[in-house]
Amino acid sequence: GRHCTLHTAMADSDLPPSRISAADAQATPVVRLPAFLSSEEIVEIDAFHAAQSHACGRLAKASCAVTGAALWTTTYLSTDRRFNARFPGLLARMLAAARAADRAHFGDYASRVDVVPRVVEYHTVTPGGALKHEQHYDSGSIYTFDVMLARPGDDFDGGEFVAPDAGDEEPFFVNS
Repeated sequence: GRHCTLHTAMADSDLPPSRISAADAQATPVVRLPAFLSSEEIVEIDAFHAAQSHACGRLAKASCAVTGAALWTTTYLSTDRRFNARFPGLLARMLAAARAADRAHFGDYASRVDVVPRVVEYHTVTPGGALKHEQHYDSGSIYTFDVMLARPGDDFDGGEFVAPDAGDEEPFFVNS
């Protein structure tokens, strides 16, 4: 599967005091926005990745023990602000959606500060690839916005997008 992740940050001097521990933050609900991207936008992001990935930072996070093939690859589309320059409207929409979720569900945590994209990652996960750290969290990010670019059942079989979510015991797919 493929998914795109936007991490946002603020200047350190603008950070509000911590209101919540990392453990409590991990227990907050995930806000789902089904079909946030149109099919056309997904095609544009995939094409941008194909055209720009050679010039962006990349990291293979997991490899097959037998073949050495990458099972999870992250491409940093924010390298040299490439994604920001190509998709300013989409970034603005993502930040607006994150702020709306913040206001509706989390007490408007970042209301008085300028939140900007920190990094945009394009993840390619093949069979056997997984983020196996159950307590993973994105330190340094105010908001993390994950968008599923692949359609479960159409683009791949199996796999799950799972987030620890208070009261949500079933794994779920985003943008399905």
